Amino acid sequence: MMQLKDVMTTHVRGISAQPSVREAAEAMSRMGIGSLPVFRDGQPVGIVTGRDITVRAVACARDCSRMPVEQIMRGNRCTLPETTSIEDAPRKWSTA
Repeated sequence: MMQLKDVMTTHVRGISAQPSVREAAEAMSRMGIGSLPVFRDGQPVGIVTGRDITVRAVACARDCSRMPVEQIMRGNRCTLPETTSIEDAPRKWSTA
């Protein structure tokens, strides 16, 4: 039975909570990705997506070069042990 560790990446790239929304957008563009985990003191505290940037910053005419990522990130997150089976992950995630 496959486990999450068999399909997950071990080199997660993220951003700290303080850089600007613009810096997050630039990082996503440079890496060719659509979301970044947000870290504070080395611990994950949320996630910011391209949609978050569009809807929570750009569409509201916020100054993306001054607004910190933590103001638009979503803090609800779920983590599962890497030994969780792929089959069990969706069920465990929905009840977390």
